[in-house]
Amino acid sequence: MNDSFEKKLTTAISAGWRVCVIAYSVVVLQWIAYLIIMNTKPVWFSWLWGTGIEWGQIQILWASAIIAFKLFSFFLALLVVWLALWLRQLRKAR
Repeated sequence: MNDSFEKKLTTAISAGWRVCVIAYSVVVLQWIAYLIIMNTKPVWFSWLWGTGIEWGQIQILWASAIIAFKLFSFFLALLVVWLALWLRQLRKAR
């Protein structure tokens, strides 16, 4: 295996894990914000969404965004795991 390719793959895996950690940190922070805002239901927050929107709609949209981001992050983590396993197999084949 080309040492240059191995270094690039190792760097990509390292960067991928860092992105996964950042993504899941964002998920945790926005979930905490979701719990706080949905418990207090401040008027300014519903004003940001516009007139005519109800709290039930805000909850559904926000929860859907959380789920979509979590799924994206999960597939990103799967990709990074696959790359790490591939690198391990390449090193064994040497």
